[in-house]
This record gives sequence, C-alpha cells and structure tokens, in this order.
Amino acid sequence: MDGQPAAAWYGFTSGDTVYFYQGGRDPRWKRESVGLVLMGMMIRRAIQQGYRTFDFLRGDDRYKQHWTPARRETGETVIFRSGWRRLWLRALDAASAFRQGVSRDA
Repeated sequence: MDGQPAAAWYGFTSGDTVYFYQGGRDPRWKRESVGLVLMGMMIRRAIQQGYRTFDFLRGDDRYKQHWTPARRETGETVIFRSGWRRLWLRALDAASAFRQGVSRDA
C-alpha cells in the first residue's frame, strides 16, 4: 500500500500440501483486514495450482477457526534409555518442563 508492504505470508509446500508457517501485517491496515485478505489469496492460489491440502499447522489460534472447524491434536512422547543416566536425563526433562510452565504463567 502506497509502495510499502501491508501484509506478508510465509509458508512452504511438500507433495500436494501447502503449509502456512507464519504471517504478519502492518498494524496501520488492521481495519482493512489485509492479513485475512492475503490468507484468502494464498488459499485461492493453492487451489489454482492444484494443491489438495492447506495446512495451518499446529495451534488453536483464533484466525484458523475462520477458515476451518477441523482440529488436530498433537502430543509428545519422551523415551529414556535404561541405566543410571536415565535418572539424570529425566531430572533435566522435568526441570525443563517446570521452567516452561513457570515462564508461561508469568
């Protein structure tokens, strides 16, 4: 807009899927919903180019609900080898999880 970018979209493709990774918009254009418009253009472009899936990746950000009601759950599994090192690694993992929980609450 006026020679300056109003919104940006960053993603990648693999096979028949377009993956949306990150986007942004200039806050001066919030009222015009330039981010929403750009997302619509990218989805249309994916369809026109023959991609079969548009993946918003993980997270339950509100804007994703505008485009699809579909949800996907993700999880994590940690496996420790046996032996005395296992206790040390489990302690480090627990400390990391605790620290992440504390930083989210702050």
